[in-house]
Amino acid sequence: MHPTNLKKIFCRLCLNSIRDANYQIIRENIKHALGIVFPTLNLEENDKHFICKVCYEKLFAAFNFKSICMDTEDIIFLHINASKVSVADLKEVYIKEKGYIQLTDVGENQRICRLCFQFVTYGSVSLNEVNVDILDIYIPQL
Repeated sequence: MHPTNLKKIFCRLCLNSIRDANYQIIRENIKHALGIVFPTLNLEENDKHFICKVCYEKLFAAFNFKSICMDTEDIIFLHINASKVSVADLKEVYIKEKGYIQLTDVGENQRICRLCFQFVTYGSVSLNEVNVDILDIYIPQL
């Protein structure tokens, strides 16, 4: 094979050169995930775009996390609208959504994560301590 026939392939996200077969051509399922995670990313050029395996895995981890956060937002929003209040008690919403569960072992300091809507068994951080700009940039739907 002549060197002129070789074309370097670069990952569209990290711009690293892809030297082996550990890549994907960006097709519709990947474009959908990219549109959710990076809504301003432009893929309209005529060339094929590639994504390396590492970025592919990270993209879908971010996509899944953001999807969970958006689903949680939808659940909370329904309960805020239904009760005509602007603040919802996440424990009450959790019980309504998940059905009756035994909460006798749940202490007063037990929390429900605002992002993933799961019980936090240890080590929670208040949203007041989180850089709100990060949430506004990466999860503006919250």
